[in-house]
Amino acid sequence: MDYCAKNIEVAKGMNDGDVFMYRGEGHQQPGSVPGDIKVTFKLVEPTEVSKDFAVTSRYSRKGDDLFYKHPIKLENAIKCLPVKIPLLDGRLVHLALDEIVTPETVKEISGEGMKHWDKNDPLDKNAKTGTLYVSFDIQFPKTVST
Repeated sequence: MDYCAKNIEVAKGMNDGDVFMYRGEGHQQPGSVPGDIKVTFKLVEPTEVSKDFAVTSRYSRKGDDLFYKHPIKLENAIKCLPVKIPLLDGRLVHLALDEIVTPETVKEISGEGMKHWDKNDPLDKNAKTGTLYVSFDIQFPKTVST
């Protein structure tokens, strides 16, 4: 049996269950039509600690929307101080807070979710992007000074 390597370019926004087909590049034998290679994508949660683990472990995904739990000190939550949200592509988004942050506070940042991957639009000409929902993990002080 012969083996070959195939580079697969994973497009931004590909989701669990998306399929990538390589027509006519599968098993070949004389006198028959070559088969297809079908690659089905499976999303897995990160299992190893990496340099970005602190950020990526705070993210979850549902469809094209992302959910991020941002750590914030109690003092900053009460003062409504702006926060910088780290995005998966390395950028930081400045998020102004216009109210006291509580455990129920959720802020939406439109257009900062996952790109919607469309196999019929491989160049992303009409790509839509999901929403980033930011909730807060309020960090309480260990001691209180009087």
